[in-house]
Amino acid sequence: MKVVSIITMATLFTFSALVQATNLKMSVYNPGEKSIFPVSSEIISGDHQAILIDAQFQKK
Repeated sequence: MKVVSIITMATLFTFSALVQATNLKMSVYNPGEKSIFPVSSEIISGDHQAILIDAQFQKK
């Protein structure tokens, strides 16, 4: 019984995440020639929240 409950909860959680992800929008900002380095930033936004992905530089 416990395993069935866990599987059911996991399935519902996955389904609710997929339903919520349908209203996401992505905007890309690339300054192009105006900047010193050729990098871009992305904003992913939904109905009530947004996240800025600003992965400009990486350490190799």
